[in-house]
Amino acid sequence: MSAKIIDWIKEHRKKLLIILISVLLIDILLIVILSLKGNAEPNEYYDNAEAVFEAAEVEYPTEDTELAEDTAKTGSQTVSEKETEFDTDYLPYCKASAIYSMKKGELIYSYNINEETAPASLTKLLTASVAMQYADMDDVFTAGSELAYVNANSSLAGLEVGDSLTLRDLITGMFLASGNDAAHTVAVSVARNVFPDADLNDTEAINCFCGLMKQFAESIGMEDSSFVSPDGWDDYEQYTTVSDLLKLTEYVMSEPELCDIVKLPKKTVYSTAGKVFTWQNSNQLLDINGSYYCENAIGVKTGTTQNAGSCLISAFEGDDDTYISVVVGCNTDDDRYVYTLDMINQIL
Repeated sequence: MSAKIIDWIKEHRKKLLIILISVLLIDILLIVILSLKGNAEPNEYYDNAEAVFEAAEVEYPTEDTELAEDTAKTGSQTVSEKETEFDTDYLPYCKASAIYSMKKGELIYSYNINEETAPASLTKLLTASVAMQYADMDDVFTAGSELAYVNANSSLAGLEVGDSLTLRDLITGMFLASGNDAAHTVAVSVARNVFPDADLNDTEAINCFCGLMKQFAESIGMEDSSFVSPDGWDDYEQYTTVSDLLKLTEYVMSEPELCDIVKLPKKTVYSTAGKVFTWQNSNQLLDINGSYYCENAIGVKTGTTQNAGSCLISAFEGDDDTYISVVVGCNTDDDRYVYTLDMINQIL
């Protein structure tokens, strides 16, 4: 009997060897997967900032609950069966794009809307939205040492330490000049207002504000985004999607005071000491003397970084409707305007 078994093993030794190797490979793969899961760690704030933020259990005003629920539905919409037939063959390259009808509450065009992309300065729409939850637009904030955290080669509103402006004017500097300095001043000022007993340093205040950004983003249905700075400077832990940006923009366009700011082509404001700031909107759709001026345009925000490419969120009025257009990842600033205008002109 044993001889027969030995003969059988010899005859099938190749198959047995393959089976043995396969079992070993499966075991190794399972060990690697379990090891990765065990080593995974969540992204954390600095220790003090995390403790302050979690202990506070911040809640948002209930008056925006219904709007947040409605806004959260945007990303779940599918392209309408009656969608406009768009000719996109001749358009410049972009990473992702969409056009959304606010009146109908539905996408009328979408391309790669769930693909992750760097948010660049489009982040400032979220920064302003969060700030409004905890401060009045007439509250005065003073620029301080947080300006040292702003990249000197980035877009700036021209703030200096000691400049005091209202939240409304700081948001104007964030939207029109895309001022990263204004975004940081807003972030640390609001965080210290929310956590007055925490004695937050600049780093802790910025990270606490980012925690508020995360919380608010989730409340309006932004499920596939992560924000680790108030200005949107490139960071591999900072990302969003066109789908989430539509939800954010719909919220911004529902806030009259933000809506009034995003459509300004130019604005002059004054600090409490009388210092003059004049900002030209970086959105060329609003420049009546520019090559890309569109009379139907009513905002919203530009964004450009190395990781994000050239991005543009726009809003247009026409046919008794408001359309939101999002284009991200273009190769040049010109491309984002050409893409946006060609698409929207097929609707209006």
